[in-house]
Amino acid sequence: MDWHRKPIFLVAGIGLLLLGAVVATRKPPPPPRSLVEQQAVSLVRAFNQADNRGLLNTVSPDFVAGGWTKPRLQLALMRWKRQGIQATLQPVSVTASGTNEYTVIANLQARDTRTQEGVWSAPETSMVFRLERPTPDIPFLPGTWRVVSISGASLPDASVSE
Repeated sequence: MDWHRKPIFLVAGIGLLLLGAVVATRKPPPPPRSLVEQQAVSLVRAFNQADNRGLLNTVSPDFVAGGWTKPRLQLALMRWKRQGIQATLQPVSVTASGTNEYTVIANLQARDTRTQEGVWSAPETSMVFRLERPTPDIPFLPGTWRVVSISGASLPDASVSE
């Protein structure tokens, strides 16, 4: 036996043992249902914290809601933030509506933080979330649950020209 190659086998064996230990102790990912619910809550949190980047990362490029598109929504959100609007969301139910889609039924409300008056309310709003992967051809890469559509409520009027 060649003693010069033994350290290579020893290092490879230790590496495989460490890899096996990491795989064995790794927690399984949360179920999609809870990930979607967390994403819906983080969507509202990002809006309330004026985190425009975080908010738009949770909105799909394919977003549609009663004629609204993602660019129009972005402009309206900036205007609402300047006006001091805060939102609340109370999820009612989360159900699978396809292999990579979940529907969140929630009560949405918006209020003016300066006057504490409610400015908009949408009970039983349906929000569809879809799992979007950075590279669709590679299914094992982690994806992001993004809102694709909102229905059951009309979005508040917002002139985006101001």
